[in-house]
Order: sequence, then C-alpha cells, then structure tokens
Amino acid sequence: KHLGGKKNIYVITCSIPVINELEKYPNVNVISLGGELRRDNHAFLGSTTETEIEKYCADIAFIGVAGISFEFGLTNYYHQTASLCKKIIKQSKKVVLLADSSKFGKAKPAIVGKLTDIDAIVTDDGIPEDYKDYFAKNDIEVIMVKNKKIE
Repeated sequence: KHLGGKKNIYVITCSIPVINELEKYPNVNVISLGGELRRDNHAFLGSTTETEIEKYCADIAFIGVAGISFEFGLTNYYHQTASLCKKIIKQSKKVVLLADSSKFGKAKPAIVGKLTDIDAIVTDDGIPEDYKDYFAKNDIEVIMVKNKKIE
C-alpha cells in the first residue's frame, strides 16, 4: 500500500491479495508467479511457482513464517510454502522477515531455513529478549513497529 508513489519498482509475487493491491499503482511493475492455486493461502504455490522464481533475483525479499525458534529456525505450516520461501531466500540479496511476536518460540512442521538466513526482521515490541540478543549478536537488524499485527 505504500509503494504507490514509488518508481522503478518490480514486485515479484504469488499472492493474489498483493497482486490485487498493486494493480492500482501504474508505477509499480508486477510479476506474478503462476502455479497451483492454494485457496487457503490466496496464493499460487507448487513446482511451477518454484521453477518461475528461479528466473529472477531480488534486491530485497519480504517473507513471512508461522514459527521462529532457536531449535528449528524459520518454519511454516506447509511444505509448499516453506519450499518456496527457501527459493526466495536463495534468489535474494537481502531478506526481511515480517513476523509479529506471537511467532517466537514456536516451530511448525515445515522448515524454511536458519535464523541467520535473514538480514532484518520487522516485528512488534513483544519480541522476547533472548531473540533480541541473538539478532544483535548475528548482525540481524530488528525493526520495531507499534502495531502488534504485521501484515
């Protein structure tokens, strides 16, 4: 929603809500990744999507996960979303994780990657201190927002 006034931006996404929002902004170039429609995620996923993402590189990737833990790192509910996130991380120069504090200390079934795979995290002020310390020690930037809901 904040990209409307920007120029020379390309957004690569498989998210239908993101595509719908960015359609309003003629200055933003949108590249949609195809694949199998996952109605519960409002996104395209699967092997086609993963093959398509390999054709691109990104300056900055914004990803979300369902769980963040010291033991298992970054995790998601489904293998398809975890696998796509892994590819996105690999194809990006910088990775920014968007996750509210409710995700910390939780692990979901599908592993995305290590905590050190991210360069920055946007979260709320409820982040546990031990994670703040870990991110500081590993040069991972923590960006705090006031609103506890990260979209």
